[in-house]
Amino acid sequence: MLFHHLPRALDAAEKALGPITVLINNAGIAIEKLAVEQSEADWDAVIGANLKGAYFLATELSRRMIARKAEGNIVNIASTMGESSVPGLVSYNASKAAVIRFTDAARLEFRRSGVKFSCVLPGAVNTELAAGISQPRLIRRLEPADVAAVVVRALESRRSHRRIYVPGSFGYLLTLLRLLPLSVGEFASRILGAERAVLRDSNLTARRNYQDRVSLS
Repeated sequence: MLFHHLPRALDAAEKALGPITVLINNAGIAIEKLAVEQSEADWDAVIGANLKGAYFLATELSRRMIARKAEGNIVNIASTMGESSVPGLVSYNASKAAVIRFTDAARLEFRRSGVKFSCVLPGAVNTELAAGISQPRLIRRLEPADVAAVVVRALESRRSHRRIYVPGSFGYLLTLLRLLPLSVGEFASRILGAERAVLRDSNLTARRNYQDRVSLS
């Protein structure tokens, strides 16, 4: 992916609409394969869409906000998959973990600049990206409006947020799993069905339709 065109695209957007003060980095794709089956092209596609795009958009807009001495808000949509691992989503897990850490570092780096950085970690959302992937037991699938409402509240607060889990109970669940011995936490994930959700329990037709579209984008 080529990101050197971003400044020109943002110039055009700001010329038409005025200075940009809010960025929601929500673009993302997932390619589910065993790690040994992922190609370099698969890896580059996921990292490019999920991490590089978020990074270069955020830094370019931060540069403009600081130059204008204006406040701004940047919200990066990561995923609970950035803090928990699922077989078959190795590149997606890696990209979302990197988005979380990038947001952490940027939040500290820009904290005196007026540019606020927040990170939202939703569970599975009822979009095409999650089509056909089975849902672990006891965990409901979110609607896009659930995530949007959290983003709006974060923007209205006019401050940075290190982590916002959607639903909030997911944060407590992940904390609990981290406190347990590793073998116990992984056993709990297996009981809930998380480990087989992607590679074994997916609706293959729905996933194939999504992957075909991703490969063409």
